[in-house]
Amino acid sequence: MSCSRILGIFFTSCSIALTLISLVTDFWMINYNQLAHWGLWHLCTNGGCFDVTAGTDYNDVARAFMILTTVAGFISIFSSCATFASNAPVKRFGSFGALISSLSAVVFLTIAMAVYTGKTVRNVNHDHSVLTYGWSFYIGWAAFPFLCITALCHLSTSRALPAAGYQNV
Repeated sequence: MSCSRILGIFFTSCSIALTLISLVTDFWMINYNQLAHWGLWHLCTNGGCFDVTAGTDYNDVARAFMILTTVAGFISIFSSCATFASNAPVKRFGSFGALISSLSAVVFLTIAMAVYTGKTVRNVNHDHSVLTYGWSFYIGWAAFPFLCITALCHLSTSRALPAAGYQNV
């Protein structure tokens, strides 16, 4: 059980790092002909970087859900740390909180990445397209398996704890 708690914290930390890197970097899409790249926040060309604002509802959704993923990941870490307490109710509450927050992070990340991919896949897969997904985009998707492993570790931890009730008194 201790191993699954430690692995849960490790994989949550990895997924938060990947999500934050993906969120703040500007290499979600790359145009090699114009030497331009952009992310959720900026469009960068030879002349400099500009804020992404017009016609980017999918960017706003991706930003919001990536931020929610990060917040849920931090809640998962703090809840996981509570499972190391000696008090049984705190262990159960921490384990349940870690499980729910890690599952929420999986859902939030899936929504963020699916919306962005769904709106941009036509541009990338267009015949003779000069656009391609960048490394920030792929790092965002790489956080998904880490979050799934995190959820499995927290599920294992919560199932290993004794159930609450008068039988355990």
